[in-house]
Amino acid sequence: MLSSAQGYLPPEESGVANGELRQNLMAAKIRLMRTGAKNRPCYRIVVTHGASPRDGRFIEALGSYDPKQKDSENFTMDLERAEYWLGVGAQPSETVKSLIKAARKGAGKAKGEPLDGKTTHVPGERRRKRVEVAVAGADGAGE
Repeated sequence: MLSSAQGYLPPEESGVANGELRQNLMAAKIRLMRTGAKNRPCYRIVVTHGASPRDGRFIEALGSYDPKQKDSENFTMDLERAEYWLGVGAQPSETVKSLIKAARKGAGKAKGEPLDGKTTHVPGERRRKRVEVAVAGADGAGE
């Protein structure tokens, strides 16, 4: 039997009581993993252990992000899996947190609502629709 000096702790002290595990045993992070060439960054959105290096092993890839692409779709993300990992306690980085927020907004879903499949956020889509409606209304009023 191992002593407490060798890493063994009784169930009461280790957070395992009556067969229940603490929720926060695994320190998972949702963060960006750099890919791409020099002066042309491209990132994967990945779930990884907190102690892993930035470009090291990962548990699951959730999507991709291209910061140089400003006009149209600059990221894709599997929101259903991201919600799962957030639900089990994974901590997102600041950038990933903002990407998740934008993807939720683009999906038209509030936090906590069920999501179906992969969702791609298109920046400026709602503004384009408002302009189209305003132009259509102005054309109809002039006739």
